[in-house]
Amino acid sequence: MDFRTRQLKRALEPLVEALESHHRSLEELESALIEFEEALVGRDEKPERPQAQQEVERLKQERSEAGRKIEQLTQLRKRLLEELREIGKG
Repeated sequence: MDFRTRQLKRALEPLVEALESHHRSLEELESALIEFEEALVGRDEKPERPQAQQEVERLKQERSEAGRKIEQLTQLRKRLLEELREIGKG
């Protein structure tokens, strides 16, 4: 493995670690949002206050967005790992 390849691998490793950390954080956020949503709705299936219903809808949207971001990060992580493997082969 030449110097440039080792240099690229070292440069990509912190990025992969940061993406994995961010991925875990988004999963934790999604879980917390689900728990909060269930706590809001759990009191009764239809919140009496329109404000509570709006909050539930907002949380659902945030959960959906978090899920999309998790998927994007997963795909990016896969691509980075593939790049690392290719660099290692070169």
